[in-house]
Amino acid sequence: MHDDVFEGVLTQGVNAQLMTDAHRAEWAVDGVAFVFSDTNDEERKQALLDFRMELVTALEQFLIDFSDRRQLSENGTLCLLQAVTTQMSQCGLANLDRCSRAGEYMVGGAHLKQHVNYNISCMDAGPLGEALKLTLGCLKEGFQFLQRTVRTHIEDGAGDDMSTQGCDPSSRMYQCATLRFTTKPGLESPHGQDEILCDVLDVYDEVFIKET
Repeated sequence: MHDDVFEGVLTQGVNAQLMTDAHRAEWAVDGVAFVFSDTNDEERKQALLDFRMELVTALEQFLIDFSDRRQLSENGTLCLLQAVTTQMSQCGLANLDRCSRAGEYMVGGAHLKQHVNYNISCMDAGPLGEALKLTLGCLKEGFQFLQRTVRTHIEDGAGDDMSTQGCDPSSRMYQCATLRFTTKPGLESPHGQDEILCDVLDVYDEVFIKET
């Protein structure tokens, strides 16, 4: 739908954006942490490739094992991989922006830091059986100016207010959401095809702006 490209190590079901940005986030796959440790320029390229390979392989194997336990078909497994890894990429963060106050601002400054993390594990969904739980979060801090991305009308009729506002570096924005992926194999589906459903369990966002 959005012309996403999918790649991978064990499959061709991993969103390419996840692979591109892998080193820019912190990850946890079934309780195992993956954090890229930066290195010097000569070794960085190979270190990036090794990190992506290790992370993507672990994530693919985790999702394949889950799919096997849920008796999904090969195509259903591929669809699950695509759905989950798309939310574990910039697309997931964009979805957070669309439903949060933090998404109403663009922030910047020399000391801006963005911390992104993804955590995926299994959970008991009661009558729905074993499910996947994905938590994604984004913290922005250290920024020194911001601009609203939502246009606000100026009362005197001069136009829309898109001015840049300075702020103290102690300002911060935090967004977090928990998603649940449930599945039903084709043998149990009235349509004869695997079903994959994604529900939002909770969403939280915090915007703290301290004026200069």
